Amino acid sequence: LMLDLSLFADVIIGDYNYLFDSGAYLHRFFDEDCSDALLLIDEAHELPDRIRAMYSPELSAETFRKNAVGRKRTKLGKILSRIADEIRELSEPCGTEAEGAVKNIVPAFPDTLIRDMEQFRELYMETEGEENTHTALTLIAPEPEFRKQKGSDSRAGELNRLFLDTIKFLRIYDISDDAHFRYSASLNYPDARTEPAEGKAEHMLKLHCIDPAGIADERTGSAAGTVYFSGSLLPAAYFRPLLSESEQPYFVFPSPFPPE
Repeated sequence: LMLDLSLFADVIIGDYNYLFDSGAYLHRFFDEDCSDALLLIDEAHELPDRIRAMYSPELSAETFRKNAVGRKRTKLGKILSRIADEIRELSEPCGTEAEGAVKNIVPAFPDTLIRDMEQFRELYMETEGEENTHTALTLIAPEPEFRKQKGSDSRAGELNRLFLDTIKFLRIYDISDDAHFRYSASLNYPDARTEPAEGKAEHMLKLHCIDPAGIADERTGSAAGTVYFSGSLLPAAYFRPLLSESEQPYFVFPSPFPPE
Protein backbone atom coordinates (compact mmCIF):
# COMPACT_ATOMS: atom_id res chain seq x y z
CA LEU A 1 0.00 0.00 0.00
CA MET A 2 2.82 2.39 0.89
CA LEU A 3 4.48 1.77 -2.48
CA ASP A 4 1.21 2.38 -4.30
CA LEU A 5 0.60 5.61 -2.39
CA SER A 6 4.15 6.78 -3.08
CA LEU A 7 3.28 7.10 -6.78
CA PHE A 8 1.20 10.16 -5.81
CA ALA A 9 3.87 11.75 -3.57
CA ASP A 10 6.00 14.75 -4.47
CA VAL A 11 8.88 13.72 -2.19
CA ILE A 12 10.00 10.14 -1.50
CA ILE A 13 12.67 9.26 1.08
CA GLY A 14 14.35 5.86 0.87
CA ASP A 15 17.56 3.92 1.29
CA TYR A 16 20.28 3.79 -1.37
CA ASN A 17 19.46 0.22 -2.29
CA TYR A 18 16.06 1.08 -3.82
CA LEU A 19 17.91 2.93 -6.58
CA PHE A 20 21.35 1.33 -6.75
CA ASP A 21 20.94 -2.31 -5.67
CA SER A 22 19.85 -4.61 -8.51
CA GLY A 23 18.02 -6.85 -6.02
CA ALA A 24 15.92 -4.15 -4.32
CA TYR A 25 15.63 -1.76 -7.29
CA LEU A 26 12.17 -0.20 -7.51
CA HIS A 27 11.21 -0.69 -11.14
CA ARG A 28 7.93 1.20 -10.73
CA PHE A 29 9.84 4.46 -10.26
CA PHE A 30 12.99 4.17 -12.32
CA ASP A 31 11.89 2.07 -15.31
CA GLU A 32 9.28 4.67 -16.15
CA ASP A 33 9.98 8.18 -17.37
CA CYS A 34 11.62 9.96 -14.45
CA SER A 35 13.07 12.83 -16.47
CA ASP A 36 11.33 15.30 -14.16
CA ALA A 37 12.74 13.75 -10.97
CA LEU A 38 15.58 15.24 -8.94
CA LEU A 39 17.66 12.81 -6.90
CA LEU A 40 19.13 14.10 -3.63
CA ILE A 41 21.71 11.62 -2.31
CA ASP A 42 22.55 12.30 1.35
CA GLU A 43 25.61 10.85 3.12
CA ALA A 44 27.11 10.45 -0.35
CA HIS A 45 30.57 9.71 1.08
CA GLU A 46 29.23 6.25 1.97
CA LEU A 47 27.81 5.51 -1.49
CA PRO A 48 30.99 4.28 -3.27
CA ASP A 49 31.58 1.56 -0.67
CA ARG A 50 27.87 0.67 -0.65
CA ILE A 51 27.86 0.22 -4.44
CA ARG A 52 31.05 -1.86 -4.28
CA ALA A 53 29.40 -4.14 -1.72
CA MET A 54 26.15 -4.40 -3.70
CA TYR A 55 28.00 -5.36 -6.89
CA SER A 56 30.63 -7.72 -5.44
CA PRO A 57 28.75 -11.04 -5.13
CA GLU A 58 30.45 -14.32 -4.27
CA LEU A 59 29.61 -18.01 -4.51
CA SER A 60 31.05 -20.96 -2.60
CA ALA A 61 31.93 -24.33 -4.12
CA GLU A 62 31.04 -25.95 -0.80
CA THR A 63 27.50 -24.56 -0.97
CA PHE A 64 26.98 -26.06 -4.42
CA ARG A 65 28.45 -29.37 -3.21
CA LYS A 66 26.24 -29.40 -0.11
CA ASN A 67 23.10 -28.87 -2.18
CA ALA A 68 24.12 -31.66 -4.57
CA VAL A 69 24.04 -34.22 -1.75
CA GLY A 70 20.97 -36.40 -2.14
CA ARG A 71 20.40 -35.10 -5.66
CA LYS A 72 23.44 -36.55 -7.45
CA ARG A 73 21.40 -38.84 -9.72
CA THR A 74 19.28 -35.96 -10.96
CA LYS A 75 20.19 -33.42 -13.63
CA LEU A 76 20.07 -30.72 -10.97
CA GLY A 77 22.45 -32.59 -8.68
CA LYS A 78 24.91 -33.25 -11.49
CA ILE A 79 25.06 -29.61 -12.52
CA LEU A 80 25.53 -28.52 -8.90
CA SER A 81 28.45 -30.94 -8.50
CA ARG A 82 30.00 -29.78 -11.77
CA ILE A 83 29.85 -26.11 -10.73
CA ALA A 84 31.47 -27.00 -7.39
CA ASP A 85 34.31 -28.80 -9.19
CA GLU A 86 34.85 -25.89 -11.58
CA ILE A 87 35.09 -23.36 -8.74
CA ARG A 88 37.53 -25.62 -6.86
CA GLU A 89 39.66 -25.99 -9.96
CA LEU A 90 39.87 -22.21 -10.39
CA SER A 91 40.75 -21.77 -6.70
CA GLU A 92 43.68 -24.20 -6.60
CA PRO A 93 46.49 -23.47 -6.65
CA CYS A 94 46.02 -19.87 -5.57
CA GLY A 95 48.74 -17.32 -6.02
CA THR A 96 48.29 -14.08 -4.07
CA GLU A 97 48.26 -14.35 -0.28
CA ALA A 98 46.21 -12.13 1.99
CA GLU A 99 45.09 -12.46 5.59
CA GLY A 100 42.38 -15.11 5.64
CA ALA A 101 42.45 -15.83 1.91
CA VAL A 102 44.67 -16.88 -0.97
CA LYS A 103 43.41 -15.50 -4.29
CA ASN A 104 43.73 -16.11 -8.00
CA ILE A 105 42.92 -12.96 -9.95
CA VAL A 106 41.68 -14.14 -13.36
CA PRO A 107 40.92 -12.15 -16.54
CA ALA A 108 37.40 -13.62 -16.66
CA PHE A 109 35.48 -16.68 -15.56
CA PRO A 110 35.38 -19.64 -17.98
CA ASP A 111 32.43 -19.68 -20.37
CA THR A 112 31.73 -23.29 -19.36
CA LEU A 113 31.27 -22.23 -15.72
CA ILE A 114 28.90 -19.40 -16.63
CA ARG A 115 26.89 -21.71 -18.90
CA ASP A 116 26.62 -24.28 -16.10
CA MET A 117 25.33 -21.59 -13.73
CA GLU A 118 22.76 -20.57 -16.33
CA GLN A 119 21.77 -24.21 -16.70
CA PHE A 120 21.35 -24.50 -12.92
CA ARG A 121 19.07 -21.46 -13.02
CA GLU A 122 16.93 -23.01 -15.76
CA LEU A 123 16.83 -26.47 -14.14
CA TYR A 124 15.82 -24.99 -10.81
CA MET A 125 12.90 -23.18 -12.43
CA GLU A 126 11.82 -26.39 -14.15
CA THR A 127 12.05 -28.60 -11.06
CA GLU A 128 10.72 -26.13 -8.48
CA GLY A 129 7.93 -24.75 -10.63
CA GLU A 130 6.84 -21.25 -11.61
CA GLU A 131 5.08 -20.53 -8.32
CA ASN A 132 8.25 -20.92 -6.27
CA THR A 133 10.49 -18.93 -8.58
CA HIS A 134 8.31 -16.01 -9.64
CA THR A 135 9.14 -13.80 -6.66
CA ALA A 136 12.82 -14.72 -6.78
CA LEU A 137 13.09 -13.77 -10.44
CA THR A 138 11.24 -10.49 -10.18
CA LEU A 139 12.60 -9.65 -6.72
CA ILE A 140 9.60 -7.42 -6.12
CA ALA A 141 9.34 -8.54 -2.50
CA PRO A 142 12.30 -7.80 -0.22
CA GLU A 143 14.73 -10.69 -0.49
CA PRO A 144 14.96 -11.45 3.29
CA GLU A 145 11.15 -11.71 3.50
CA PHE A 146 11.03 -14.06 0.52
CA ARG A 147 13.71 -16.26 2.03
CA LYS A 148 11.78 -16.35 5.29
CA GLN A 149 8.67 -17.50 3.43
CA LYS A 150 10.62 -20.30 1.76
CA GLY A 151 11.84 -21.73 5.06
CA SER A 152 15.47 -20.83 5.69
CA ASP A 153 16.22 -24.02 7.67
CA SER A 154 14.89 -26.52 5.12
CA ARG A 155 16.85 -28.15 2.30
CA ALA A 156 14.49 -26.47 -0.14
CA GLY A 157 15.25 -23.15 1.54
CA GLU A 158 19.00 -23.71 1.22
CA LEU A 159 18.66 -24.52 -2.47
CA ASN A 160 16.47 -21.47 -2.97
CA ARG A 161 19.08 -19.24 -1.31
CA LEU A 162 21.69 -20.65 -3.67
CA PHE A 163 19.37 -20.00 -6.62
CA LEU A 164 18.88 -16.37 -5.55
CA ASP A 165 22.61 -15.88 -5.05
CA THR A 166 23.34 -17.41 -8.45
CA ILE A 167 20.90 -15.25 -10.40
CA LYS A 168 22.32 -12.17 -8.65
CA PHE A 169 25.85 -13.29 -9.56
CA LEU A 170 24.88 -13.86 -13.19
CA ARG A 171 23.04 -10.55 -13.43
CA ILE A 172 26.07 -8.62 -12.22
CA TYR A 173 28.52 -10.69 -14.26
CA ASP A 174 26.50 -9.83 -17.35
CA ILE A 175 27.14 -6.08 -16.86
CA SER A 176 30.74 -6.42 -15.65
CA ASP A 177 33.76 -5.24 -17.62
CA ASP A 178 37.51 -4.94 -17.12
CA ALA A 179 37.30 -1.22 -16.37
CA HIS A 180 35.01 -1.51 -13.35
CA PHE A 181 35.40 -5.11 -12.11
CA ARG A 182 37.99 -7.73 -11.20
CA TYR A 183 37.39 -11.49 -11.06
CA SER A 184 38.85 -13.85 -8.51
CA ALA A 185 38.76 -17.41 -7.24
CA SER A 186 40.04 -17.83 -3.71
CA LEU A 187 40.75 -20.38 -1.02
CA ASN A 188 39.44 -18.86 2.21
CA TYR A 189 40.35 -20.08 5.69
CA PRO A 190 40.88 -18.46 9.09
CA ASP A 191 44.63 -17.87 8.76
CA ALA A 192 46.25 -17.81 5.31
CA ARG A 193 49.69 -18.41 6.86
CA THR A 194 48.77 -21.87 8.09
CA GLU A 195 47.50 -24.98 6.36
CA PRO A 196 43.70 -25.15 6.66
CA ALA A 197 42.15 -27.93 8.68
CA GLU A 198 40.46 -30.65 6.65
CA GLY A 199 37.07 -29.45 5.45
CA LYS A 200 37.51 -25.92 6.80
CA ALA A 201 38.69 -24.19 3.62
CA GLU A 202 36.14 -22.51 1.38
CA HIS A 203 36.64 -22.26 -2.37
CA MET A 204 35.10 -18.95 -3.39
CA LEU A 205 34.24 -17.31 -6.67
CA LYS A 206 33.91 -13.53 -6.46
CA LEU A 207 33.22 -10.47 -8.58
CA HIS A 208 34.95 -7.35 -7.25
CA CYS A 209 33.42 -3.99 -8.12
CA ILE A 210 36.45 -1.71 -8.00
CA ASP A 211 35.03 1.40 -9.67
CA PRO A 212 31.43 2.34 -8.73
CA ALA A 213 31.23 5.45 -10.92
CA GLY A 214 29.80 3.71 -13.99
CA ILE A 215 27.04 2.08 -11.96
CA ALA A 216 26.21 5.39 -10.25
CA ASP A 217 25.93 7.09 -13.65
CA GLU A 218 23.76 4.32 -15.08
CA ARG A 219 21.35 4.37 -12.14
CA THR A 220 20.97 8.15 -12.01
CA GLY A 221 21.19 8.86 -15.74
CA SER A 222 17.47 8.98 -16.47
CA ALA A 223 16.70 11.59 -13.80
CA ALA A 224 16.58 15.34 -14.43
CA GLY A 225 19.53 15.78 -12.12
CA THR A 226 21.41 14.33 -9.17
CA VAL A 227 22.89 16.14 -6.19
CA TYR A 228 25.35 14.27 -4.00
CA PHE A 229 25.91 15.88 -0.63
CA SER A 230 27.45 15.08 2.73
CA GLY A 231 29.26 16.70 5.62
CA SER A 232 32.16 14.35 4.85
CA LEU A 233 32.42 14.55 1.06
CA LEU A 234 35.99 15.80 1.11
CA PRO A 235 38.46 15.81 -0.51
CA ALA A 236 36.32 16.44 -3.57
CA ALA A 237 39.13 15.33 -5.89
CA TYR A 238 38.87 11.85 -4.33
CA PHE A 239 35.09 11.45 -4.26
CA ARG A 240 34.11 13.08 -7.56
CA PRO A 241 35.53 10.34 -9.87
CA LEU A 242 33.97 7.68 -7.63
CA LEU A 243 30.47 9.12 -8.12
CA SER A 244 30.55 9.93 -11.84
CA GLU A 245 32.69 9.13 -14.86
CA SER A 246 32.09 12.62 -16.27
CA GLU A 247 33.51 15.72 -14.68
CA GLN A 248 30.75 17.42 -12.72
CA PRO A 249 30.77 20.77 -10.88
CA TYR A 250 30.95 20.74 -7.12
CA PHE A 251 30.59 23.28 -4.34
CA VAL A 252 32.06 23.40 -0.85
CA PHE A 253 30.10 25.35 1.74
CA PRO A 254 31.32 26.43 5.16
CA SER A 255 29.97 24.49 8.12
CA PRO A 256 26.89 26.08 9.72
CA PHE A 257 28.12 24.91 13.14
CA PRO A 258 30.50 26.92 15.35
CA PRO A 259 34.14 25.69 15.26
CA GLU A 260 34.11 24.78 18.93
